[in-house]
Amino acid sequence: MHRHERKRVSFTDTSIPYIVLELQATLDEFAAVVLALTRVEHAVYYPPLGQGLPMSRLEFASTRFLPYLPESCQIGPGVYGYELASWLSQVLAKAGFATSYPVNEEWGWYLEYVEDEAAFMIGCGCEAEEGDGYRGEPVTWYVFVMQNLSLQQCLKGVEVPDLDVQLLDAVTAALRKEGIEPVQVE
Repeated sequence: MHRHERKRVSFTDTSIPYIVLELQATLDEFAAVVLALTRVEHAVYYPPLGQGLPMSRLEFASTRFLPYLPESCQIGPGVYGYELASWLSQVLAKAGFATSYPVNEEWGWYLEYVEDEAAFMIGCGCEAEEGDGYRGEPVTWYVFVMQNLSLQQCLKGVEVPDLDVQLLDAVTAALRKEGIEPVQVE
């Protein structure tokens, strides 16, 4: 995101639970608002998916992670990925990357991974229509890794690029162990 490009940005004040501010702003405007609010210790910029920060993405087709609960229990029609995210959390932990438990979003599920000052989102989802997960046929799945930047990192342009590669390599290795050959898209 360029300093003067307007994007939807979110701010969570960690000293006041459950307060989230969303606004259309440039990074300079966002920084001014954050600093004007209470004593902010940490703010993270989450751009809309596919916009702003670079992300690495894998795709593969498989029946391995089809949903076990009915369509009515999914985030939305054809929005699967919990089984993949849960499995991925376990295999990444065994590989030395302790993530969060799966968290749902409107597009699928994600895991959070934090190491020192670096925070990453590992997203899991699929390209499916309603009912596709219950036909016993392969679904096209995707996993992406995107770094979440603190306000300070956004303003200074600080990134930790090596960890996203390590995470993606661990995901690739785990999928190959299952006999699944992922394709790197981005």
